[in-house]
Amino acid sequence: MLSYEQLTMNSNVADAFFASRDKAAPIVFFGAGFALKGILQRFEQKGFTALSICDNDKKKHGRQILGYTVQSLDQVASLPDTKTFVVTSPAYFWEIKEQLETQFGANSVCPVDFNCTHYFSGKQFQPYFTQHIERFKAVEAFLADDLSRQVYRQVLKAHSTGKREDFESIPRVDDDWYLFKSLLAADEDSVYVDCGAFDGDTITLFNKTSKGRYKHIYAFEPDKNILEALAACIADNGIDNVTIIPKGVYNRNGSIGFSWDGVYSAVSESNASVMDKKNDDGIEVVRIDDELKDVPVSIIKMDLEGAELNALKGAKDTIQKHHPKLGICLYHNIIDLLEIPEYIHDIAPDYRIYIRHHSTSCNDTIMYTV
Repeated sequence: MLSYEQLTMNSNVADAFFASRDKAAPIVFFGAGFALKGILQRFEQKGFTALSICDNDKKKHGRQILGYTVQSLDQVASLPDTKTFVVTSPAYFWEIKEQLETQFGANSVCPVDFNCTHYFSGKQFQPYFTQHIERFKAVEAFLADDLSRQVYRQVLKAHSTGKREDFESIPRVDDDWYLFKSLLAADEDSVYVDCGAFDGDTITLFNKTSKGRYKHIYAFEPDKNILEALAACIADNGIDNVTIIPKGVYNRNGSIGFSWDGVYSAVSESNASVMDKKNDDGIEVVRIDDELKDVPVSIIKMDLEGAELNALKGAKDTIQKHHPKLGICLYHNIIDLLEIPEYIHDIAPDYRIYIRHHSTSCNDTIMYTV
């Protein structure tokens, strides 16, 4: 395993690609799915333009997506030989890369999975990591087990290099999302608070894993575009004792800017870098300490696209009083891998803090505390 000092010397593959490429070179983005928009926007922000968007799915051919007509691979084959393919399908990255290399040659295919740098680049991460290297070491030292320390070090390495291979090498948990089967297991008295309930996916998992053995669920979801789907999911799955709270959680009560693009959403001031400002709207936010005052909270999950630290600050009294188990996402902001574990260790030093990773990309690094 690389030392912390060695990690500061890593080069980032995404940054290297942008630095070495001619902005006028023709680029074909292969994969017209959910990841395309964020990757295309990043290229456009850096002065690159798309020659074409391509996909294997015949149902998408001819459709207009982000101002481009989706083409088949046969159509793209007739474009200039100088074109470079950028794979924008994280689920089938290696399969598509091999397909394109077989037909067009390895030099025509970018080896970088840009979805692995969705939230921040190496140029953003490396200076912060280098500046605070001793604090990162201290966090690793107070983690509860060897697996957490291994995961933490390898997550830091992967963010510094941006390589999909490094993210794939992180030991991951595939069969126990949010550790509802183990560390965050519920019992008949459990009060579960889902912060960032989205369309009910995690609530459904919690209900299934607990076999309905819990006392109550509070679901915070501020995105008005998803509330109907959330309510329908709860009803369709027969999930009982759920209170939907159409608000965000934060370190203060009031209103705040909120951005959404149909896939991702975020509190603007907490994670402004990844969102399209044209869909900036306002939402109501509350402190958990106020909204759930005197509620004996047992389990808190937070997936808040970068607002997790501020939301935890708004739950300080609840955490110190009720000592709930926590499942907190650490991957949306550069500071989160450092400052969220530090904050919990500071306000509740008796917690045992674990780090687990649940994907083959930059998503789903989660801190668990019991």
